[in-house]
Amino acid sequence: MTMNSCFKAFFLGCFFLLSNSLSGQVALVRGPYLQVGTSTGIIIRWKTSIPTDSRVKIGFLPDYFIYDFDLKTETTDHEVILDKLIPNTKYYYAIGSSQQVFQSGESNYFITYPNSVAEQKFTFWITGDCGNNSNNQRQVRDQYLKYAGNTPTDGWLLLGDNAYNSGLEAEYDLNFFKQYQETVMKHTVLWPAPGNHDYGNNAALQSSKQVPYYNLFTLPTKGEAGGVASGTESYYSYNIGNIHFIALDSYGKESMNYRLYDTLSPQVTWLKKDLESNHQTWTIAYWHHPPYTMGSHDSDGEGELSEIRKNLLRILERYTVDLVLCGHSHSYERSRLMKGHYDFSSTFDENQFLKNKSTGFYNGTPSSCPYFKQSSKKGEGIVYVVSGSAGQVGGSTSGFPHPAMLYSNRTEGGSLVLEIEKNRLDLKWLSANGNISDSFTMMKDVGVSKVVTLPYGDEVELTASWIGDYKWTRNGETTSSILVSPLTDTLYVVEDKLNCLRDSFNITVNRTTGIEDSSLENSDIRIFPNPSDGVFSIELPHPQFYKIELLDVLGNIVVTKVLHVDDFNQRIRLDVADFQIRSGLYLLLANDGQTQFVKKVIINRSH
Repeated sequence: MTMNSCFKAFFLGCFFLLSNSLSGQVALVRGPYLQVGTSTGIIIRWKTSIPTDSRVKIGFLPDYFIYDFDLKTETTDHEVILDKLIPNTKYYYAIGSSQQVFQSGESNYFITYPNSVAEQKFTFWITGDCGNNSNNQRQVRDQYLKYAGNTPTDGWLLLGDNAYNSGLEAEYDLNFFKQYQETVMKHTVLWPAPGNHDYGNNAALQSSKQVPYYNLFTLPTKGEAGGVASGTESYYSYNIGNIHFIALDSYGKESMNYRLYDTLSPQVTWLKKDLESNHQTWTIAYWHHPPYTMGSHDSDGEGELSEIRKNLLRILERYTVDLVLCGHSHSYERSRLMKGHYDFSSTFDENQFLKNKSTGFYNGTPSSCPYFKQSSKKGEGIVYVVSGSAGQVGGSTSGFPHPAMLYSNRTEGGSLVLEIEKNRLDLKWLSANGNISDSFTMMKDVGVSKVVTLPYGDEVELTASWIGDYKWTRNGETTSSILVSPLTDTLYVVEDKLNCLRDSFNITVNRTTGIEDSSLENSDIRIFPNPSDGVFSIELPHPQFYKIELLDVLGNIVVTKVLHVDDFNQRIRLDVADFQIRSGLYLLLANDGQTQFVKKVIINRSH
């Protein structure tokens, strides 16, 4: 090797080591985490130890990427907007710079939301007062991951006090991001609300909002995720499928003075507009300070809690709000469907304020049927839930449990699992020991009674109005839908197995329409018995070979046979009982090559 080549090798080796050293200085400090998900876009955020430019690569397979989203400005806090995506689609992603990839893999993915008209099943995880770096926090997290398994989480709602004790950035990194970023955070969109600890329990910060919360999260302000634009990250709304979510700020101040309970505040003024314009099937509001609690906080004695109860709830109850979720109290407390109670706990009267005295458990125990509501009606009551033990846990006041609460638990940590499919809502409290310790079911627009007019010989599909289990009065079917073709007026009924739900379908058969009035019939052919169970005799005018065809009401040929009529017997027997044809009205065509004979045939397989 020459001196020159030795120098080149030495130089390249040094350059290689230097490059690796420099690239090694770039460390992923926080994230990635997902924000502002919609059907066609999402925001991905992360933080690096030194400034770099930003790149997100996405594709439909892990580590096989086909699109890049780049930001050239160098920064440590990276925020990349992805747009023009396909609704309801799973994308894998990698984050990094133009020079290197910081993270990718099978757990780095997101699923865009479906279009707003979609009514598939959605699953949400909800945590209150979670960020305290405790064993309880980790147990609650691990039990949810175990419960969810391979089922994607469509959204993660934070009920405030997300990082103890003062909402500092270092506390967020240790007590929040570090606890979740390797698991649910990589592939679940975060939808937070702030609590008093996120404001550092500081009166001055209530107005200035100069707290890390607003730097760490990117939240919709322009209505870009659905709902009315709020113009602020303090409060906002968004739609996922047929669900409208409203995240409120119960601690911060607007215009240096107004709080959430001030009905003329900018926040409440926006809230009224948002509720008025909302037409989703389900409406769920959440914030930090609960209107009803006797856990570690007292809604009778604490002004901000009682003022919310006295002033804000009246507004929510005027609209179609179904569920209110709060934290703050380090317990779990859940009401029944209720309306109209704004005073102290001592004035709560079940007969006056409960819209439904059921437990809502929907498990076969006494008085446990679901809560029922009509989507077109306003003011049908709200279920109130306090879930503030996803990290912090314990404590109660002298009035525990609050008389409005059906179930309360002050000793165990836990989180909420919200599952919604079409017109059914299930909320479950998953405790840190892995048990579903409380749950309720709510349904809308169920228990229908319909009258259906059906042309004679036609068929119709009947579908139960709920999601669950089914038992039909006809033949014991257990599917959600059945196909029927009655020949006479018939009542069909479907119920659930716990006798909470019942639909009825009164079928009126119209005998003046359909092929029953066909003018194609002629008198040279006779069929008997008619109606039959599928076995009948055909009498034709003369001996011959006949092509026999059986047509349904849509003109489809369902049976074809060639039969011979001999000189001694002008009757031939046709057996179609073994064919998979339904009861109903049919046309029988008999063709001898020169003449076609037509006759109506009624087949009733129940005979």
